[in-house]
Amino acid sequence: MHSSLACIMTLTLAMFASGSALSQQVTAPDAPGAEPDGVSEVDRQASDSRRRLFEPRHGPLHLADIRLRDVCILPDEESQTYYMIGSRGPRIWQYTSRDLNIWDGPKVIYEVPEKAWGDIAVRSIWAPELHAYRGDYYLFLTFDTRNMLSEQWRNWRPRVTRGTTILKSDSPTGPFMSLQPRSTTPTDMMTLDGTLYDGVASPQ
Repeated sequence: MHSSLACIMTLTLAMFASGSALSQQVTAPDAPGAEPDGVSEVDRQASDSRRRLFEPRHGPLHLADIRLRDVCILPDEESQTYYMIGSRGPRIWQYTSRDLNIWDGPKVIYEVPEKAWGDIAVRSIWAPELHAYRGDYYLFLTFDTRNMLSEQWRNWRPRVTRGTTILKSDSPTGPFMSLQPRSTTPTDMMTLDGTLYDGVASPQ
């Protein structure tokens, strides 16, 4: 009993100390040269450089040999082709297949341009989705940044500018153009994983 109580007290103190440290971490960026997440600028640049230099293996490849994160596959009836997309850093890569087993590619179908969100630099893309809808093709991409939102929450730090951007093309291979120079979801909220929803009719 006493041992359990001691564990609870220790855990409570640890959580309190952790919360205090996080609170200090959020306010730290006001100081010159400070970083919001404690990562040095040198380490950050090295990480971004590795992310940009990434290139997946080129096909033809068996599905089991492909290494790509956040994958989405579009079965396109018009071209009788499967389009697999995945993200790494600021790029969207695409493989193609006729049978879901052997895949050709990949090629970059989208790379975040500078000033895509104005003065807020986009660091990477998360959770890409490719959809065919009413004769066109749409990419739903979550853009992640290190820009701190003005409102920070004690139990969810750091809160940064992050949201879903929608891009459109007349081809599943691009080029894709953004529908607007900001996230489609509210810019003052940290959101992700947007997808296609038609409240009027089912997607064709």
